[in-house]
Amino acid sequence: MIMASARFYLEKRKDENGRTRTKQVPILLYFSFDGKRLQLNTGERIDFSDWDFRAQRVLTSARGSKAMNRYLQSLADEVTGIYLDGKTMGLNPGIDYLRKQIKYNRRKENIGFFDVFMLFIDENHHRWSIHTFRKIRTNYHHLRKFAETEQIEIKFSRIDRNFLEQYIRFFRIKYSHSNNTISKNLDVLKWFLNWATRRGYNKSLLYREFEFDWVRQPRISQSDLVLDWEEVMRIYRLEPLSAELTEVRDIFCFMCFSGIRLSRIYQLKSSNVYPGYISLQGNGKYQSFNLPLNERAYGIISKYIGKEGTDDNCFPHYSHPDFNRHLKQLGKDAGINRFVKLSFFSGTEKGSRHVPKYEVLSSKVAINTFLFNGLKLGISAGVLSFLTDRKTFASVERIRPVLENAAYDDIRKFDNLRTDE
Repeated sequence: MIMASARFYLEKRKDENGRTRTKQVPILLYFSFDGKRLQLNTGERIDFSDWDFRAQRVLTSARGSKAMNRYLQSLADEVTGIYLDGKTMGLNPGIDYLRKQIKYNRRKENIGFFDVFMLFIDENHHRWSIHTFRKIRTNYHHLRKFAETEQIEIKFSRIDRNFLEQYIRFFRIKYSHSNNTISKNLDVLKWFLNWATRRGYNKSLLYREFEFDWVRQPRISQSDLVLDWEEVMRIYRLEPLSAELTEVRDIFCFMCFSGIRLSRIYQLKSSNVYPGYISLQGNGKYQSFNLPLNERAYGIISKYIGKEGTDDNCFPHYSHPDFNRHLKQLGKDAGINRFVKLSFFSGTEKGSRHVPKYEVLSSKVAINTFLFNGLKLGISAGVLSFLTDRKTFASVERIRPVLENAAYDDIRKFDNLRTDE
């Protein structure tokens, strides 16, 4: 049975008058294991009046108690983890072993923030798209500029709420960024911090407690995130187009007619396509299932059979930013220009503006459009949930075979819509 415990005590040292010091005394960590005891200075100091001697933690009423107690717990967890790892490897860890491992961890922590950021890029860039690489590189330069402008040295231990709020103000003043753009930049920073934490370079988890106090995305009415049938057909019939716009048009319209989400579409191969339906790989109990296609959806995917690329996928692959950019151009060319209202926030100030509808087009609009037109045709919500592979109903998985049969009848209702050709 493994017996080990970590406890915290205040150093008891007398001053020049022989009295016990009670102001700003060091907090010591004592780790007891296998009849031995390791003593470490945590590097933190506290007044006796702010210390809970029974709980061995900073009193909650003391300023900064939450952060300091979290730090103390992380030290206890670190030492305990080193000891248990040594035991797992068949070692008999002693005091010297623990000190050496702690010293090794400290060397990792002493690597500069920007050096670690470059390690993050070097280790991961081969897995990123060019868009992701540029986004990460841009945020690296933002942090460099922030440190230079504010004349601060960025350290992992300093990244807390105050740091993040200062970083937000920098974006607003220096670049006049919107809340949405700032949120995306902070998401990149948190992504990097999570990586650095897993690698042992960062010990402070205060950044995880920070929450945005604003609405991150511009608000738009849900009714403006769908296309009616006439708008869909305008895009469907749009000619002539470049090769890229033709492919994006076909993918978007295929989604509008089938309800299949974009990530699924990019996985479709010729072997999945049959006359009137496609066979898809499922999850869990249902390893595969069939989705019926109406005439328009089948007609679109048939154009790509036999024209697969090196990845053997039916449809060409576009990144989300590129897909949505081409889609907005299609919407503009098709005259999808009814104005819709966008509500946005800058700090605590709220504003709004009207934009042509084509500016809010995205792959998400295609699925909403399928559901919208399906409900108008009287197709049941259960069948639509099955067709779009959504788990809106708890019983969807249980009654999937029944929904599959019903879908063959209901999907044909799309074929009754007039095209006015």
